[in-house]
Amino acid sequence: MIAASQSKQLHPLIQRTKTLLLIVSVVLMIANLYTLTSTKELARSYTYKQHKATWFLFYLTKEFTELVSIMPHALDTPEDLEIVKLKYELTWSRFDLILHNSEADEFLEIDGTLHYFKNTFDHFKLLESFLMNINDEQSLAEFTTRTEALYLDVIQYINDNFKIQSPMYLEQKAQAEYVTNIQYALILLLFFSIGLVSFIWYKEAQYHRLLALTDPLTDIGNRLSMFRSISHRPSGSYYSLFLLDLNGFKAINDDFGHLAGDSVLKQVTKRLSHIPTFDYELFRMGGDEFAIIINSIDALELEGMQSLIEQCFEQKFVVGDNQYRSLNTSIGLSSCPNDGNDINQLIHIADQKMYAMKHQKKGPSL
Repeated sequence: MIAASQSKQLHPLIQRTKTLLLIVSVVLMIANLYTLTSTKELARSYTYKQHKATWFLFYLTKEFTELVSIMPHALDTPEDLEIVKLKYELTWSRFDLILHNSEADEFLEIDGTLHYFKNTFDHFKLLESFLMNINDEQSLAEFTTRTEALYLDVIQYINDNFKIQSPMYLEQKAQAEYVTNIQYALILLLFFSIGLVSFIWYKEAQYHRLLALTDPLTDIGNRLSMFRSISHRPSGSYYSLFLLDLNGFKAINDDFGHLAGDSVLKQVTKRLSHIPTFDYELFRMGGDEFAIIINSIDALELEGMQSLIEQCFEQKFVVGDNQYRSLNTSIGLSSCPNDGNDINQLIHIADQKMYAMKHQKKGPSL
């Protein structure tokens, strides 16, 4: 049976999840601002070096760093993408200047340096095709991953071979790696946020589905839930439908008020929910009418189930302090497929039998 208490417990869970998502969103915004500020500051922090190698490499790393720093924002606006392309062209020109400017010959004569920069420049040229094809997050991620890998390789090569080991440079390198790690962390947080959003949508859908299928007073399935349960049964399945109408309930409402009536409906629900032996589902159709679906059409089992239902009304019900009232019920029964396969037809047959039984009953409770 569907329990409204479960649906009520979902609401605070959804609220807590939304709060968590808000916190994560704030963290993402702060982290993005920090990353943008750090990368721009890192790009401005490089200073002029004394010898020619340092001068050329400084401007190469400067343009490369600015390219890396602006890449994550390439899809923000068309203007941002154009800025990324411009930074790519500037970095390209710095590679070209190193390889073709005679003033750079002095440090290119170092063993392996010319080969390294030619090879690195060739790899850098290959990035152009990825840059030109940026149109979504996936293509941007591909370009970003390849560019950052080449960027870190250049920084590492300069550090290893040109002995730029000043505290300032080491600090800048650490900052570059730190910013890169932050960018990776932001990607993970983004996926986490997407997961949270999906989780919230699922829980809210589940929550509203439970509300739609649950009777708020008795915490059992309602009329819609009963139709849904029957519609989900396999074709050709066997089951029987009991419709129950409480005799004497209106008098309790009139004499003791609706709060007492609600209390009696909850007591009836509790008793009907704990019938032993049989596999069944209990629903409140509305007012003082209930329905039970049992997975059987055997005459002896149905007779036994009806007897157990009637036993639920043998004891009086509490209607107030030290006040009790008796109730009994009229029961209508129909079976699928014996009485038909259409649920409306089964309800109509059970309803007719229930009211026929109600008119046959005698006593002051009627």
